[in-house]
Amino acid sequence: WVLLPQENLRWRLKDFGLKDLHFAVELRQPNLLQVILGTMRHLLDQEHAQQCHQLMQFFGEQLLIFLDLAISGKFPDSLLRLLLDAVSILSLQRDMQKLLATFNIYGKLNRLVRKYRDRNSNRDHRKIELAVLRVMSQVAVHPAHRLGFVAKDLEADEVYPPREEFEEQLEGWIKRKDEHCK
Repeated sequence: WVLLPQENLRWRLKDFGLKDLHFAVELRQPNLLQVILGTMRHLLDQEHAQQCHQLMQFFGEQLLIFLDLAISGKFPDSLLRLLLDAVSILSLQRDMQKLLATFNIYGKLNRLVRKYRDRNSNRDHRKIELAVLRVMSQVAVHPAHRLGFVAKDLEADEVYPPREEFEEQLEGWIKRKDEHCK
């Protein structure tokens, strides 16, 4: 993975028959997941990786799989912030904002927060909620998500995430006594 963002090496690796990159993300031990997520996060932040659409798409799809595992409770809660940080970096790119919206990132992240609260009622949820807010706000700024008439597949007044729900959620966070959410 680390060599794939390098354009001059990527084609050589492809010529040598490098494939099956998904095997690494099938490892589920927490210490291996931490290395995998750390590597993904590092690569997503590199300019060379951001120019390779297929690699970004691959990482995006894998992070969404991890997110689904986290919602179902099959992903370590201790790595949740690292996962959300990687998704946040991914959501800075326009194409990935569209990918995340296609897979209903708003619904997934809200389910994740609810499940996390249920599983960890005695822990502080603010950091997870703020990481979720960061991802949702980055996806919301895509022109097609702000202005429905820009997108070909949306109605002229349709935006993503659903504005009334999203605004209500934001207002709820602002009304809290927690200074971190204001």
